[in-house]
Amino acid sequence: MSELNFFKMYEEELEGIVPCDFHETNQLLERIKGGDLLAKNRLIEGYLDRVIEAAKGYPADELSFAELVAEGNVALAMAVETFESGDFESHVLERIHEAMKWALEEETMSDQTAKRLADKINALNEITTKLAEDLGREATLEEISKIMNMEEEEVKALMKLALDAMAQ
Repeated sequence: MSELNFFKMYEEELEGIVPCDFHETNQLLERIKGGDLLAKNRLIEGYLDRVIEAAKGYPADELSFAELVAEGNVALAMAVETFESGDFESHVLERIHEAMKWALEEETMSDQTAKRLADKINALNEITTKLAEDLGREATLEEISKIMNMEEEEVKALMKLALDAMAQ
């Protein structure tokens, strides 16, 4: 499903849900204090539109809209669970934005880790090829690890990753 189709479908589903206003929010919060699960569900449902609005403010090139909405929805549910006092809407929006920012940071870190790993695998391939040419044989694990300035176990793990990647 394309990103645009997901967005349209999700917005259409939300059209049937009336957002909570200030008065209803306060009534629901009181009922939740008494253990009313239906009130909790209604409060979450009534704030789903805030998740959509928050997700629209983030770049779609880093994380998909669907991923941002999923993170925001989880954060919304957690915000309802953890709310104790104060301005509920501010609490919810803060949790939603924190979750979305964290998801974006996590994605960036993941991309950077993948790039570093790919760079190491490329270096391993270049080094093993050069050593084989220079030595007239395949290099030993010890020789490779010395040149790469890595522990032998790290080189083994890197070789395994390279082989696994080629097998796919």
